[in-house]
Amino acid sequence: MPVMFRARSLVVITRHNPMDKTENTSHLFDKVIMEMSTCEEPRNPNGPSPIATASGQSEYSFAEKVVEGITVSVNSIVIRIGAKAFNASFELSQLRIYSVNANWEHGDLRFTRIQDPQRGEVLTFKEINWQMIRIEADATQSSHLEIMCAPVRLITNQSKIRVTLKRRLKDCNVIATKLVLILDDLLWVLTDSQLKAMVQYAKSLSEAIEKSTEQRKSMASEPTQVCY
Repeated sequence: MPVMFRARSLVVITRHNPMDKTENTSHLFDKVIMEMSTCEEPRNPNGPSPIATASGQSEYSFAEKVVEGITVSVNSIVIRIGAKAFNASFELSQLRIYSVNANWEHGDLRFTRIQDPQRGEVLTFKEINWQMIRIEADATQSSHLEIMCAPVRLITNQSKIRVTLKRRLKDCNVIATKLVLILDDLLWVLTDSQLKAMVQYAKSLSEAIEKSTEQRKSMASEPTQVCY
């Protein structure tokens, strides 16, 4: 989780699918509800990978590869975010997270990662898709005139996110992340007050993003410090 956010609660209703040795391990979650808030000051970064800690190894190993191959399906997921100027909620249905190769295709798990031993780095590829997403944002402060009082709502159909992670082999720390959001045809009509409210929402988040970016840059020069 980015250091600009702090989790407040997490509720998971889960069901595990038996493992088939010829296919990826899969986990099915009936419902996930998460509540989080933005931090006025970035929190301390996450500690070492729990997978590496449990296996007693800090470097990229077989345990990490097994976890990367897990396919996760969630029937319903609700994420609520509380920020200084607004509250937002995201509701997604039929979400799936799975590994793909560099061409964004399903295939052998061995080709879902690219290792470069000389540089000591590994690239992994993930795809996240969902059937429907509903986004709502409403102001928590009405002091900035009436423009902050206009709720913003968006409902879209099938969409997906393509994720590329670059990590260090020696400690599994994330060096860089690339996200590509792909939406179906989108028609979104906003009133003038809603558009102004969105600008205020973005401004509220930009301050937290800038502080977390500064923290990450300052810690990047410290090789012993975990940055993600």
